[in-house]
Amino acid sequence: MKKGLLLFMAAIISMSLASCGNKTNDSADGTQNTEATAAATQEAEQENTTPVPGTSIENASDEVDMNKIDGTSLSDTTPEDSALSDSAKIGNFDVSIEDAKVIDYEGNKVVIVSFKFKNGNSTPMAFSGIMSVDATQDGSELRSVFVTDVEGVNLNSTIQEVESGKTATVQKAYLLSDETSDVNIRVYIYGEPGGDSVSKAFSLS
Repeated sequence: MKKGLLLFMAAIISMSLASCGNKTNDSADGTQNTEATAAATQEAEQENTTPVPGTSIENASDEVDMNKIDGTSLSDTTPEDSALSDSAKIGNFDVSIEDAKVIDYEGNKVVIVSFKFKNGNSTPMAFSGIMSVDATQDGSELRSVFVTDVEGVNLNSTIQEVESGKTATVQKAYLLSDETSDVNIRVYIYGEPGGDSVSKAFSLS
């Protein structure tokens, strides 16, 4: 009887230890996943706020002028998500997708897109510090590129802080994957792709 009792207790202890081991592993995996997510978020935020070399940041939006850009203006077309407007309040910010022009830049076709951004926060905020932009052609993401020494363009406008209650025009540039497919632009708060957003499409044809 004593032997049976000892075996029963040993079995209970073994199961308890196994359970604790599983919980420890789960916790470790969760920590690793959280750390990986945080690292990816930090990397993306750093990429979003990297200044364009050799271009001013202070008053960068004052240099933004789509009319001065020597390129081809793109006309509006129906976006992939036609239910979305090209202008709306997203969180505390008023955001609108304005114009797009295609330029020849270092042997490539690049589209310059302009946005209006009104800061409704009580503290200064930069467009790229809070907003994420998806630019696609045929569902494929376009690569953002640095553009310098082009009149009417200052891509540092997206990282220039906008005072509370003020509005700035900012620009981003993308390398086109082809010269015929529509360019779809969508803007939303960073890290919230399923939240409020604005969208606009431009025709290359």
